[in-house]
Amino acid sequence: MSQPRHMQLIRFLLEQNTFISAKKIADSLHVSTRTIYNDINDQDFKMLLKGGTIEKRQHEGIKINVTELQKSKIYQTLEQNNEMAINSQNMDELNHLLFLLMAQTQPVSIDSVAAQLFRSRSTVGVLLEQADKWLNTYHVTINSIRNRGILLSGDERSIRLAYKDLCFYSWKCSVTTTGSAHTNDRELFKEHLSRIFSVTIVSEAAAAVEMSETSLNERYTELDFMRMIALLCILVQRVQLGKRIGCAHAFGKNLREKLVAQLIKLHLESTLHALISQEELNEITYYILTTRRNCESLTHKVSLHSKKLIDKFTKILSMSLSVDLNTDQELKLNLANHLYPAIKRMHYGIKIDNPLLDQIKYEYTNIYIAVMTSIEEIEKNEAIAFDENELGYICLHIVAAINRSANKRGIHTCLVCDGGLSIESFLKSKVEHQFKELSVDACMTYDIFQTIRSESFDLILNASGRPVPNPEKTVHIHSLLNEMDQASIRSWILQEEYQKIVRHDASIRKHILFFKDHVNNKQALIKKYGKFLEIEGFVRRGFIQSVIDREKRASTALARGIAVPHGSKELVKQSVILAVLLDKPILWDQQTIDLIFMIAINAHDTENYHYFFEKLFYIISDRTLIEKMKHISQAEEMEQLIFADDQGHELPSEHNKSSIKKKRDQSTSH
Repeated sequence: MSQPRHMQLIRFLLEQNTFISAKKIADSLHVSTRTIYNDINDQDFKMLLKGGTIEKRQHEGIKINVTELQKSKIYQTLEQNNEMAINSQNMDELNHLLFLLMAQTQPVSIDSVAAQLFRSRSTVGVLLEQADKWLNTYHVTINSIRNRGILLSGDERSIRLAYKDLCFYSWKCSVTTTGSAHTNDRELFKEHLSRIFSVTIVSEAAAAVEMSETSLNERYTELDFMRMIALLCILVQRVQLGKRIGCAHAFGKNLREKLVAQLIKLHLESTLHALISQEELNEITYYILTTRRNCESLTHKVSLHSKKLIDKFTKILSMSLSVDLNTDQELKLNLANHLYPAIKRMHYGIKIDNPLLDQIKYEYTNIYIAVMTSIEEIEKNEAIAFDENELGYICLHIVAAINRSANKRGIHTCLVCDGGLSIESFLKSKVEHQFKELSVDACMTYDIFQTIRSESFDLILNASGRPVPNPEKTVHIHSLLNEMDQASIRSWILQEEYQKIVRHDASIRKHILFFKDHVNNKQALIKKYGKFLEIEGFVRRGFIQSVIDREKRASTALARGIAVPHGSKELVKQSVILAVLLDKPILWDQQTIDLIFMIAINAHDTENYHYFFEKLFYIISDRTLIEKMKHISQAEEMEQLIFADDQGHELPSEHNKSSIKKKRDQSTSH
């Protein structure tokens, strides 16, 4: 059984949103209907489903059923298989063929290719089919010119992109084969490139990249350093072959990266005698702007105004995530380090790939949402909009900061003890060892405690044996902190967290509205519920357009079939979250979505701001709850699920519900 055909079939099924007949599938894949049925019953094919299933219905056809996680794993396998088109047993031959074609300016005969590869014409024919299939993914083709031979055809920028990826694919394979990867990857990669280009080109390209690091006072990440060398080698070789880049990006003459690109241009022209045009100069500038770098010093970059923006950003993030990030100077430095070049990239419409994006959205959903909804102030100040790849990289900085703060203690505690310094020290150390949440900020005798204001403490641990005020936040313990004492402290912490949730659930419950709907596309849903928010007085005119604009810049589709569209905070009058469950999934930026949380939250509502996000994150991160929500029949059931533990508070009255439903129905007619 052909594994490539399995891959084609599974990719085709993933792209369908409904049942499709076996005949249509067979026609699309140029095989028989019997082959399709044999394939889906094949054990190897079933293993590729990663736990998913194939559903067959009479008169309807075939459909693949997979979760978002399973789909992610399948696509990962498909991508790995795409690389295997090159990294196969005949990889050396296929690479040799592709590199040979990349370096040609005139058609080359198949006989000539066969002679250079020491293979027969028929073998070369098979290799050419594989090479053409891979090149097609870059919109590049192998043209056969009658009586002359074969030649690459396509946009020059696309050919160079394929060339660069080929350099890295062959590099990965050589590392895997030889096991030679170690800390000095830069040198090994240069050795690898020297087998593709001349030693002189590689040497001078590497020198130009190192010179640019010095000029920028920054060091490229390891991968981007290697990428820069490969791109410059390709640029020089293609220029020397008489190939020129088409319409290039335009950059201001005083842009720092363009000035550094000018130095690279002068170096390459003087050492390699390559005539580099203005378009190629802009291309080098583009290469530099797409790199990620580690700055040696940021003092010359971060203005007072920029610091204030980053401070405001971390403050809003702290409220959203219920984590204090305001004092994390390392985070602020890293954000400035990342944002400085990222803002430039957005200004010039330059996008960089983030291979971890899907994983970030799935594993750190709450952080991704928080960043996506908190970055508005910086975007507005810089007149840009970050795309989802940049948002993903910013998330990684936040994840690192949260991990650093994981050991910080949040419950300020006072220890009241009359047993002397030894027992006091013992109790303090044991309490903080057993309970990572507690920070024992003060230890004092009962008499001293009577003279202070205890309101500044969240918890009082009383080992004195005598009564103290504020019994609701007091736990009585013994001098040796026995197991019963520890259970009492743990019970108090859990009860306090529960009460905090209940108190704020009561205040935000009326601001989370639930709907079940049959809207069949993304645009219609945004307009319908945006209009509802406007009519109900939650948002100002223009909110709908701000949601649509945000979607154009960065998709709000997340993992688990969820999307979180949101608009400008400045246009929100009253905070609200709309939870909309769809009867059937819809396509939302290449993902199938059936549960939407439309967010309209006013950042100035500091009292409730982070509780809105806390509740939203609680819902989205609970896979069991999400699955239950997706199987309910009435919108009211969603509310009961989400506030199931909140037994002491009434649901909105039937009058209010019918009023909201009536107004929502009215909004659909606009």
